[in-house]
Amino acid sequence: MLDDVHLVALWGDDHRELGPIVASRLDGRCAIALSRGRYPKRGRAVDPNEDAVLAVAGPGGHLLGVADGHSGFDAARAATAAVASAARPLLRRPPHEPAGAVASLFADAERAVADAVAYRDGARAGSRTALTLAHVGPRSVRHATLGDTAALRVTRRRALPLGGSGRFLEPGAGMPRVVRAPLHGGDALVICSDGLSGFLGRQWASRVGDVTRADGDPTDCARRLVAAAGEAGAGDNIAVAVLLP
Repeated sequence: MLDDVHLVALWGDDHRELGPIVASRLDGRCAIALSRGRYPKRGRAVDPNEDAVLAVAGPGGHLLGVADGHSGFDAARAATAAVASAARPLLRRPPHEPAGAVASLFADAERAVADAVAYRDGARAGSRTALTLAHVGPRSVRHATLGDTAALRVTRRRALPLGGSGRFLEPGAGMPRVVRAPLHGGDALVICSDGLSGFLGRQWASRVGDVTRADGDPTDCARRLVAAAGEAGAGDNIAVAVLLP
């Protein structure tokens, strides 16, 4: 039985209207939020909303994931659906090797993307996605990124981007490096698509930190982060996952 593992997810193809922010709470610490954005994208997009976000919690910790699709939602949907499926048994107990667990989720996502685009035509044949995954256990987080999604550790004084790779997840892309970062008492974790980081300006990490520290409710925090990007003129999809102390 996997009843002790809980999951929430938001999919871009379910939320195509400009403006509204949708959010879902996982537990007392964690929530996710998603929006198509406040304004239309500057360039042509295959689908109106190509972001997806999920969060999973169980005895094995928390897992947060954000995807930002390109050339259609196909790759983002396939990647996050594969992660959601694999995360349920993974978090039933603490992973023996957390870094290996994150790497295996990326491998599952890559296979799912390859299957999803194999028989697509036109632009969708080249569908790919950015993807950030973060597994949070006792006192640390194992995270990895492909593309322009991002992870951010928010301490009492600073907001620290955790780094990633410029490559995108697509067939044959290879696996990202899984990195361990400490999480001390009082630290928060935010992962997001570039609809947030790209519209909050050069000091985006500091602004995310200010919002995150100011709100003890994860759902309100996730909504406020998405709203801040909208107020800054976001002409892109926005996806956020938040884990508070």
